[in-house]
Amino acid sequence: RGIKMGVSHHWRLGICLLLFCLSCCRAQRLTLDSVEADDVEAPYRTPATLQCEASFVDLAPSLGSFNITIQKEEGNHSAAEKKIEVFVATLTILSALYTDSGVYLCNATYEDQYKSTSFSLSVTETLVFVEQPQDTTVPLNQTAEFTCITNLPSIKRWLKNSLPLQFPAGSSKFEETENTLKIHLVEFADMGSYTCVVQLAGEVIEESGYLTADEYVAPHVIGVPGIDLVDGDMTSPIICKVFGTPEPVYLWHKDNISVTTEISKNGPYIDSENRLILSNANARHSGLYTCTGTNNITRDSASKSYNVTITSGGFVLWTQWYFILLYLIVVVVILVVVAVVVWFIVRERWSILIRERKVVKEKVKKSKSESKKKVKAEGLEDLDMENFEK
Repeated sequence: RGIKMGVSHHWRLGICLLLFCLSCCRAQRLTLDSVEADDVEAPYRTPATLQCEASFVDLAPSLGSFNITIQKEEGNHSAAEKKIEVFVATLTILSALYTDSGVYLCNATYEDQYKSTSFSLSVTETLVFVEQPQDTTVPLNQTAEFTCITNLPSIKRWLKNSLPLQFPAGSSKFEETENTLKIHLVEFADMGSYTCVVQLAGEVIEESGYLTADEYVAPHVIGVPGIDLVDGDMTSPIICKVFGTPEPVYLWHKDNISVTTEISKNGPYIDSENRLILSNANARHSGLYTCTGTNNITRDSASKSYNVTITSGGFVLWTQWYFILLYLIVVVVILVVVAVVVWFIVRERWSILIRERKVVKEKVKKSKSESKKKVKAEGLEDLDMENFEK
């Protein structure tokens, strides 16, 4: 009897567990709640993407019993790609035509449940690019190509670096077709931004692509120190190395003022090797010197600054204005002293000459007087006295 009661008890437990599981399964049966989709606008002859999403109450269903589709309510649409990811259906019309406009239906089914919604696709006449110019890099002497395709027939023109592209007569450098621009035998001078400008009934759109020669290297500075102490007693070069292909053009500035290339014996100048020469430098030549290397085609540039401090030696400071003034004062004082000394010497000599002249005059006068007396005493009155005096 005890064994029968034990078996009966186990049966009761099993039945209870089975009923409990069935009730749990019924409680977790999923409900398809809704499907949603938004109206879509797409320009003519461009891809149009339509999406529809289903939502569920509680947990996610198993995909095996779920399906969702998008279809046109009336008629067929153009060639398209279909895709279903989890609860989202996607219909991508590859090139929308005006006939693709209309109402579309989104249908979702799960087990015995069904939901549906409708939305619209409008194909417009908006002018857009189907394929636009892209940045491109080609080797020198090869051909570069830019593509410019719009969804509507339109007028196209090309710009280079924001200026109208020139097509020289008899030149095969540029070749333009309905949808492409080709640049033959690419060289560094051809590098730049090429813009396709499209116009249709007052509407203008544009897109650009940049052409780079494969051998092009943008200007850059390698391993150059930025601070220099320059000895003022010597002509000191400061070397600036900006590398690039083609070779950059150098410019030097001191405190934003251009440095000349004319050779100077008393100031900074740039030599033929693009070095900054500080000839007989002094403190007034100290400052911030900047070397800039620029590619004249692309306008790319790289620069390096040097905070130059002049260390003065010997008598180099004579070029400073206050020392020049001091030297002038000393020279003037010396000249004045020399002038005074010369004046005193000349004055003394002049006094001596005057005294000597008086003595000579007195001697001549005395000699005349004595001669006259002698003539009278000797009775020579008839003698020519004038010749005698001489």
